[in-house]
This record gives sequence, C-alpha cells and structure tokens, in this order.
Amino acid sequence: MARHLLVLLAAGLWLGACAHKPQPTADLAITNVYIVDVTAGSAQTALSPRSSVLVDKGKITKILPADAAVRAEVILDGAGGYMLPALWDMHMHLFSHPELQEIEALLYAAHGVLFVRDMGNNFSGDDIAALKMRWADNAIPAPEIAAHAGAIIQHQREISPADWQQVEIAPEWEVGIGYGQDASIAAAYNLEERGADFLKPYNGLLASDLNTLTAFADERGVAVGGHVSFAVTVAQAAKAGMRSLEHARMLPFDCSALGPKLRADANAAEADPDAYRAVAQRRNDPDFLRGVVAGFDDARCASHLQAMRDADMHYVPTHVTREMDARAREPDYEASLPMAYIPGWATADWEEDFTDYGTLPPEEKQAFKAFLAHGLKVTRLAHEAGVPLMIGTDAGDTAIFPGFSVYREMAFFKQAGIPALDILKAATLTPAQFMGRANEEGSVSIGKAANVLIVKDNPLENMSTLRQPFAVVKRGNVWRQADLEAMRARARDIAQQSKPPAQVAMHRCRVHRRKPAFSLFAADDAMSERRSVRAPLR
Repeated sequence: MARHLLVLLAAGLWLGACAHKPQPTADLAITNVYIVDVTAGSAQTALSPRSSVLVDKGKITKILPADAAVRAEVILDGAGGYMLPALWDMHMHLFSHPELQEIEALLYAAHGVLFVRDMGNNFSGDDIAALKMRWADNAIPAPEIAAHAGAIIQHQREISPADWQQVEIAPEWEVGIGYGQDASIAAAYNLEERGADFLKPYNGLLASDLNTLTAFADERGVAVGGHVSFAVTVAQAAKAGMRSLEHARMLPFDCSALGPKLRADANAAEADPDAYRAVAQRRNDPDFLRGVVAGFDDARCASHLQAMRDADMHYVPTHVTREMDARAREPDYEASLPMAYIPGWATADWEEDFTDYGTLPPEEKQAFKAFLAHGLKVTRLAHEAGVPLMIGTDAGDTAIFPGFSVYREMAFFKQAGIPALDILKAATLTPAQFMGRANEEGSVSIGKAANVLIVKDNPLENMSTLRQPFAVVKRGNVWRQADLEAMRARARDIAQQSKPPAQVAMHRCRVHRRKPAFSLFAADDAMSERRSVRAPLR
C-alpha cells in the first residue's frame, strides 16, 4: 500500500510539474518589429505599431502587440527593426552550370529575394523540375522558382543564318519559328519538353505570330510575357493578351514619333531577314535613340499606357540593363559591380560588352545616358497611368548580379520618382498578385507563408537599408545576419575557386547588345541536353 502511495505521489508531482511548465505555442516568434504593410494605401498608414509575429508550420498564425507574452520553440528578437514580405525578381535567367547555380541561390537568399521568375534558359523539362524541387526546400538558402519560361520563342527572320542552323539542330536558349511555320509548334515544345510555365516571345515575331501564340496559350491556360517585337506595338501586344512587357525599350520607342516608322519598316521587311535585322539594330543606334528622346509624344505614349492598363499588362523595365549600356568603363560604375561573386571564366564575354559600349565616342555615350534617363521618365508615366510595375533585373546578363541588382533596380525606380511604398509593392505584392498567389504571399498577414525579411531602418524612408537585411525567414526557417554574411562569403569563395569547365560552349542567348550576346554553360553538363523542335525548313 505504501509503495502504491509513493508511485501515485511521484506521478502527481510529475504531472504538476508538466502543468506548470510553459509550453510553446508556435514554432517561431519574431518579436519587437514594425510591420511594413505593402497593402496600405499610403506610407502614412503602412506601418504597424511594434508587434510580435507567431509562425507555425511555415505560416503566420498571429500578430500580437509587442508587449504580449509569447512562447515559441525559436524566438527571433527583431530589435525594433522593420519586417516586410520577401522580395521577388520578376526577370532573371537561371544558370545551368552547377557552381553558378549555387552562387545564384545563395546571393538571392542572402538579400531576402525568395522568389524568382526565370525568363528563359537551356534546361530540359526534367532538369527544371529537379531544380524547382531542390530550391523549394525551406532549409536550402535559395529562392523559389515561381515560374519558368523554357526557351525564348524567336522567328528565323531575326536570327543570322549561322545561328539559325544552331537553333534548328540544337535549340538551347531559343526555339525558332521557320518561315511558313506556326508559332504554336514552338509553344507546344516549350510546354511539353522544356517544362515551361509560361511562354516568352522575342523580337522577331509578327502580329500574326503573337496572336497565334496567345491563342494557343489561352487554350492551354498559360500566360505569355516577354519582349514586344519590332513589328508589333505595345498596344497591339497588350490587346493580343501579353501579360507582361519586359525591358525599357519598346515602350519608349512607341512613346516617340519614331515609333510608327520603326514598326512599319519592320513589317515591310518581314520576308527579308537581312532587312529585318537592320531595322532591329536601330535599338543600338545613337542617332535613333536621340530621336526617340527628342521625339517623345505625350498623346501617343498615353494611348499605349491606356492599352496596357486596360489589358492589365504589367511592366518590368529592368533599367539596370540600360545602365550598363550607358556607363560601361566608367571607373565608379565598374568599381560598384560585385564582380568577385561571379567566376572570371563566366564573365569573359561581358568584357566585350564593356569594351563595345565603354569605348564609344562621348557624344554617342551621351545618347545612351539620355535614353536611360528617358526610360525612367516613361516608367514614372506608366506608374501614374496605373500600369502595374514589377521589379526585375535580367540577372545572368552582362553586369547584372543575383540579389544585388534587385536593390539597384529599386533605386532606379526611386530615381524615376516612384513613391517608396509603391516600389516595395513592385517587389512584393504586385508579383504575388501577377502570379495568382496573393492569398499566400506578397504581404505580412495572418494565414500567409512566413517568407519575410527584417531590416534595421524604415525602408519607406531609407530604401538602402534593404541592402543589408537583419534577418531573412523562409517559411519559418530563420537566417540571422551572421548566416546571411556566411552565404555571401560562400558565394564569393565558390566564384574565386571555380575553374572553367573542360569544354565550354557558346550559344546565342539575348541579342540586345551591339553584338549578339551569349550565355556560358558546360557542354558536358547534363543540363545542356539538346533536343530538336523544328520541322525541316520550307
């Protein structure tokens, strides 16, 4: 009997101890932060009082006053900093070389950019599916690949004969449409073989090609977004159903008195590849760019912006790409580039761009500078007209860096006169809405995924604070400042120690420089698998 009493007494004491021991109520508590509400209508109403945010199973479950008692497995003291949703890069290009992929993943995560939209590369469908799955792991410092374009869809008329043979035999970055062929051939290939989530048209398509492409996309339930061709106006593309317009080029062209002639000449040359490519090269002609700036037509511009707004066409201007055109070989510009984070062998072709643009006569250089500034003006007008803007960088192109260039692009938006809150929306909420994911991402709200970054200063007043996050959280997995610094250090070490692949192939990628630009990948890498799409030329 005494023994039973002792057992009962011990059990009671144990149960009593358990009853009084505080139990965690969440996986993570982020305390002592101001929340930047990117859904707010004004900067004056965009900041919450100091708060604590509870996260369970990767989602935000409660937002409490800062003085409320919280219990959690992990507590992150925000130290009076500012919490905002994770950032998006809505125009980037995934690397195919494994070391470059790791650098890319680390740099995006270290800068709080947890979502990317890949705008075209040379992956097979199996490769992109595997990479998506790997980067989606909450414990992996990498962004989620929210969408992937497959190969860019181009027409034979803008591809040189030598390059066309390459595209015909082994489509990598480009899938070509031959004369007499239907654009839906390339579109079907992209969806079925390249794992594309949406379709990206390029510079050589006619209006008829684009209409075929958007009709096919509607049938398949996917979007079309990318370049507007030289033969198609921005308004035509918007009305045809293109969801996004990339780069600050075609819209400034259409806002000019020179726009109609550019489009007419391109359509007149549709059967003459040499003539069409000559029209396309005007984009790099200093005289033409000067004419675009001088010939700005407010009414013409307003009509194209109205068409974009009516069609809900989003604008991703990537001003950082035009910065390279305007500032190559300027000492302060080149000193600002984080070149240590990309292997020298992978940037060898950048040097050609730096030289081509950096050695231009001063008066020609000034034309590119003026065009950059004019592009910022047009972006401001687009914002004022109600066109949705999104932050994108073209990372993977010359002098564009994963993570770093997102903040540089945001700085250009500020220079354009876009209010700080709207810049943050362009990097967070608007991309989530565009991707149909605003119910789970894009703002710090109860029920949404805990993908956030914390910075020391108020980004509505000091946007440069974003460059050095205090902490980044990926679906509840916390990386503190020391972790973020270690990510950047790891990326730099990989770049410095990387050796060129045994065999490096050069494949035509994006032709927006003075000469064709290429992208590097290891020819013996599994991710450079080659597949044919086209029927024989007719």
